[in-house]
Amino acid sequence: MQKHRIKSLCDNTLTTTGIEPLFAVAYKRRFLTEGTKWKYKFVVDGTAQSLIQQYDVNPDNIESAIDLSSKYEQRIKFQADIQDFVDMSISSTINLESWGSESNNSGKVGEFASVLAKYAPRLRGFTAYPDGSRGGQPLTSVPYSEAIKHKDTVYDEIVDICDLTGGGTCGS
Repeated sequence: MQKHRIKSLCDNTLTTTGIEPLFAVAYKRRFLTEGTKWKYKFVVDGTAQSLIQQYDVNPDNIESAIDLSSKYEQRIKFQADIQDFVDMSISSTINLESWGSESNNSGKVGEFASVLAKYAPRLRGFTAYPDGSRGGQPLTSVPYSEAIKHKDTVYDEIVDICDLTGGGTCGS
């Protein structure tokens, strides 16, 4: 089944705020309150929700940054193509699958480097973010059905400092 890309729909324009695709149709968002209390809630992306409600689009058919994580050349080329027509710098973050996955492992580093080098002369700002590469990352993709079930509820998160840092005396 074909994934939907967000595009202008005449008078009903649905776009993201920049050249980035949606991060995910639904995600868990972590945040800090009172300087010490970690909480999280489930979020459905507003643009995705508009597509789902207004156009009866199946949430599983909306293509997001997470879906494109194994298609990194498509994302890098798109940024380079847009940059050709923009005077100022465009900085883009591409999401990658977690380290050790089928598309992000030691055997794929050379391939990724070659793709990035191919487009680098046309890029002015670029970041790659592998899923899980930062302890306590603020956004984590979740299934749409899970986000809808828990929408508008804020949860306390019990945080183990070793999960966040992975260093120091953790694991000893």
